[in-house]
Amino acid sequence: AAMTAAMDKKAIGKAKLEIAMKELKDKQASAAAKRDTAKVKANMKKELEKELRQDLRSMKNDKKKQKQQLTSAKKERKIQERELAAARKKASIAKARLEQAKAEQEAARVEAEAIAAREEAKRVLEELKE
Repeated sequence: AAMTAAMDKKAIGKAKLEIAMKELKDKQASAAAKRDTAKVKANMKKELEKELRQDLRSMKNDKKKQKQQLTSAKKERKIQERELAAARKKASIAKARLEQAKAEQEAARVEAEAIAAREEAKRVLEELKE
């Protein structure tokens, strides 16, 4: 009977270890995916910032040109439209920055869970060795 109990304990331990290892793999995969998402968000933000810099440079040059010419209502409207577009892009950048921060926070949270899962797997393994 003692032999059977010992075998059962070992089987339960192995099952626990399998579960712990699966949990660890899932958490690591999830953390990697979250890190990738954060990178994508960071790249989107960088791209928007680059576009905005180009737009602002272009607008500055156009403003210089228009000071030399008489501005018509049509040209004024065009300037206002571009300024509005630039303001929208700035808002998009702020939103992208926030999304990136959230994605990084989420990645950090899942990485912490992966570390906890690793510790749990180690603990179960140690239990098995006893």
